[in-house]
Amino acid sequence: MGSWVYGIKNRWVFKDRKRFPRLNSFLPLGRATINLYSYFLNHFPNDKNKTLLTDEEEQTFSYAYAQKKIAKLSQFLNKQGIKPGDRISVQVEKSKENLFLYLASLNNGLIYHPLNTGYTNDELNFFLKDAKPALVVCDENRKDDIKNILSDNQYKNIFTLNKDGSGTLTDVEENL
Repeated sequence: MGSWVYGIKNRWVFKDRKRFPRLNSFLPLGRATINLYSYFLNHFPNDKNKTLLTDEEEQTFSYAYAQKKIAKLSQFLNKQGIKPGDRISVQVEKSKENLFLYLASLNNGLIYHPLNTGYTNDELNFFLKDAKPALVVCDENRKDDIKNILSDNQYKNIFTLNKDGSGTLTDVEENL
């Protein structure tokens, strides 16, 4: 990957603009916006209609589809008032929607806090109270357990995402 050098007017300059043309070349000192998502984005093919992934039902999804979903989820996270550095705790099965949520979290500078789906209520209690997430995404079957763990002010920030892609998170994202 390229390197950063201290440039003119108290700004960092990214030297390798040829390999990473989409990155800002001048960034305020200490406010670099390069993250793992921007790294992934710079490695997407120019033809966004190429296949990014294929699910277990052999349905294909393009880079363009992924970017659209990630953008919508990023917008949703912003509307929830979640700021860079905040945690979102996620206890869901593996799915393309979960992957897009992870990438949207990276895009927004959030801390994605994955939780094993096999955790007991006591283990969930420990991890959620310790993490103090700004938002929780869980399978619909675990929503009541998580509601009982979280305080009243965190209660409104629980969204569901099931293995088949359904849930309140998907419903909200589709309405953006």
